Amino acid sequence: MRARLAGPAFRSLPLHVLVAALLILLASACLACTPSSAVLADDEGQRLLNGADLEIYRDGGGRLGIEEVSAAAFQERFAPLKADGLALGYTRDVVWVRLCLRRAPLAPVEWWLESRAPYLDDVRFYARRQAGTSWEELRAGDRFPVNARAIVYRTAVFPLELPDGAPQVFYVRIKASTSMSTAFTVWQPWSFRVQVQRDLLGIGMAIGLVLTVSAMNLVNWFWTGQRLYLAFAAFMFMMAVAVAAANGLLAQYFFPESDWVAHGLTRVLHCVFYGFSMLLVRKPLRLAEHFPAFDRVLPYLAAAIVLSAASVPLGLYVHVMPVVQWLQPFIAVVGVMACYRNLRDGHLGAGWMLGAYLCFTGLMLVHVSRALGLLTWNSTFETAAPALIAYAIFLHFGILSELRDERQAREAADGEATAQRSLAEQEERLRNEQSLFFAFVAHELRSPLGVLLTGLGNLRRSLPEVVPENAERLARLNHAAQRMSGLIDRHLRLQRIGQPDFEPDFALEPVSLPALRALDEIRALHGGRDLRFQKRGAPEQDVSMDAELVVLALSNLLDNAAKYSPEGTPIRLEVEATAGMVIYRVINAGEGLPPDLAERPFQVFRRSRKTVSAKGGFGIGLALASHVARVHGGALVGGHRDGETWFTLRLPAGPKGLPEVTGKEVPA
Repeated sequence: MRARLAGPAFRSLPLHVLVAALLILLASACLACTPSSAVLADDEGQRLLNGADLEIYRDGGGRLGIEEVSAAAFQERFAPLKADGLALGYTRDVVWVRLCLRRAPLAPVEWWLESRAPYLDDVRFYARRQAGTSWEELRAGDRFPVNARAIVYRTAVFPLELPDGAPQVFYVRIKASTSMSTAFTVWQPWSFRVQVQRDLLGIGMAIGLVLTVSAMNLVNWFWTGQRLYLAFAAFMFMMAVAVAAANGLLAQYFFPESDWVAHGLTRVLHCVFYGFSMLLVRKPLRLAEHFPAFDRVLPYLAAAIVLSAASVPLGLYVHVMPVVQWLQPFIAVVGVMACYRNLRDGHLGAGWMLGAYLCFTGLMLVHVSRALGLLTWNSTFETAAPALIAYAIFLHFGILSELRDERQAREAADGEATAQRSLAEQEERLRNEQSLFFAFVAHELRSPLGVLLTGLGNLRRSLPEVVPENAERLARLNHAAQRMSGLIDRHLRLQRIGQPDFEPDFALEPVSLPALRALDEIRALHGGRDLRFQKRGAPEQDVSMDAELVVLALSNLLDNAAKYSPEGTPIRLEVEATAGMVIYRVINAGEGLPPDLAERPFQVFRRSRKTVSAKGGFGIGLALASHVARVHGGALVGGHRDGETWFTLRLPAGPKGLPEVTGKEVPA
């Protein structure tokens, strides 16, 4: 009759890091607790078998049967087990285990033998009910349905009898496509049932906590829309399913009739879980900042680990999984290093992430070492539960803190951008108001200035012989009036050019014509300056342009050069015609654009604070030249190098088309 079991900042480490360390110590203490070996007594409910009770033989071909293994001549091939549990790593060998058990006189006859690993493929137990009879075979393992087992339970459990105090010999045959690691425990049935409730309570609490964390992150995703919350919720759910599958709960409670769920799903989930966990922590750990090369490789590594799940149906899992297992401690150590650097840099969630990765690193080192056969320490999920719970909690709060830190930084950046846009809009509005006001004033001043200039001209004609002192005064008055009239004309032209419906008057003109006319105008204004003209490139040719506008732009550039370059230094105007482009370059000695104008040099009413009082003006010249370039489909650029300041007016050799800006020039 089959039995059935069922049940329900850097200088001072943050508090959560200390709590993580305490939880790791608690997990280590739990892992270290194993009972001593002795004869089965009546007052003990369980016994973990060790090397004094177990001997093993590795059948490389897997062809031996119980009759051959149990033969007297074969017994010398068994070797004592040197540890409390079986830990041979990944192997295709079939392992035979011989158990020699006896009980005390008052101990019960009925005992249960448990193999603690739910993921072993095929576990067969052989016992003789009476001396001289044939061997009775009982089967378990994840390739054998749970409901078909002698004792319906998630692990391999077999009933055995010790009828007297004489030693009894039993055999266990184990075949695995995953790690050959397990421990054997002999139980009294009542003690086993009590332990089942404890195990299920511990596993249920851990899975329940992980699912709670998953649900909390799912709610956060619905609330904030941040995809990292959704990814972490999926990761936590996957962890819960992986834990349930690895401990046989899916096979026992959800698929008791299936012989493939426990075998295939557990292994596939391990691959997907490992790969997904690597991608999840890239952003919270800031791997791109601390380990950029590793961060670039990590997605491909994670994809390879996920794709290694295909080794399960292909029968290659036993060869692929050791490589995956070896990678886990390395990745965990990289995570700890990244957390340490984030903690040193003062990031908000670094302490939580460090606590999580300390727990994860401890779990991985123990699990991987045992899975690879490097550690014979008997560790189970129940004893490692505190570290797993701590890992889930710390990881949750670490990601929560990182996302909150990111949200605060984004909100601060958005607030600053909003303030900058508001300031820019306010500045643009004030500039428009200034332009409108100046246009109004300019229109109002044109009439009196015209009267003034006419009167000065009439006055000079009516007084043919003027005292030199008065002639000088009249000349100054005329110069001031002409300057004011030119300023008004330039601003009105700037306003006209800036209109959306403005159309330049294109015509074929020689490329040198605007330059020569501009030089003539500037010589009249600054007769004492050394103005030089130079033609470069192709011979003289005609191009399509609005010559009046180009003359206006070049005159303003030359006027600025005359005003702001030292006296006695030359001012050069170079003209260069290339295929599809005409270049006018004004070069003078000087300090270049001041820093307060370097970012926005071609805006009206923008002038340096250092020169506005010394030179006067409203900063219209560069703005006007820039507008002329743009209406031609060109660009005005400027710079300073080796003690010289230059402005380049680039125009396409046609009415439309923006020329390509090359070199280190700064586009307008």
